[in-house]
Amino acid sequence: MSKTRLNPSNLSPNIYKTLVKYDAQIYSETTLNKELIELIKVRISQLNGCAFCIDVHSKHALSLGISERKLLLLNAWKEAPLFTEQEQAALRWAEQVTFIQNLDDKQTPLHELKAHFNDKEIVDLTYLVGLINVWNRLAISMNYEISL
Repeated sequence: MSKTRLNPSNLSPNIYKTLVKYDAQIYSETTLNKELIELIKVRISQLNGCAFCIDVHSKHALSLGISERKLLLLNAWKEAPLFTEQEQAALRWAEQVTFIQNLDDKQTPLHELKAHFNDKEIVDLTYLVGLINVWNRLAISMNYEISL
């Protein structure tokens, strides 16, 4: 049985192009480490269950030099000693922003981030989390498929 798939880039090209531009701006206008950006994209895609985005961003992470072992352990980053304190703070923030309703103490995660990132980087990180959540929702709901 084949899934019905909608193609946002064809059906709503201007908005789609805006999302692509927004994604490119995050890379070009932030001082966030590119490897960290991909770790965040993969982790949020894992949380949302977006196979298409996990596939795309895992490949990109590997091309940036992130080890296969680190990617395999990303789902258990809290227990794995491979992640720096900065990465842990960013991953915790990304998860809390994704599941915003679970954010009880709004000051604690922000305080933790400030030890590793400047204010602009925190805002950029939050933009990144919001954007990967949008991509995940598009890919899942429109039935994007992984190329074999």
